[in-house]
Amino acid sequence: MKKIKILVVEDEGYHASPIARHIASILCKHEIEDDDKKEFSKKFSEIYCFIEPMVYENLSIYADGNMDRAIELLKNNNYSLITLDGNLPEGGHGRKILEKMTDEQRAVTIIISGDYKFINQAESQNIYAIEKGGDTKRALKKVLTSMGLVSE
Repeated sequence: MKKIKILVVEDEGYHASPIARHIASILCKHEIEDDDKKEFSKKFSEIYCFIEPMVYENLSIYADGNMDRAIELLKNNNYSLITLDGNLPEGGHGRKILEKMTDEQRAVTIIISGDYKFINQAESQNIYAIEKGGDTKRALKKVLTSMGLVSE
């Protein structure tokens, strides 16, 4: 099975964990059961804002909420998938990260945000975007299928 490297840039770990869990269950093609959800969330909270990834099956999941660290991670790594929030701590914003990204990185990016201006900007640049608050897992599956990371 191919190794997949993922970066989740999200303002809070409690938002990032379900996003990472949904991606993991979609890409690994099985639901993460209740007991495993707790273990997944525990492991995830241990890696949030650290350089080391959380490894789950064939996935290496990196997560951070700091704009500057996320930019550094993008400079020094190649990711199969990047999720990006809008409003980040300390005055950061996903828009600033997006400006620093290469075309290759933008092609594997999904904006997951409640910032409607950011979502509209992303969509106008043909970048996948999902509004927070809806059925994120269903939307992620649809986008991951469109990106060719999941087969129907």
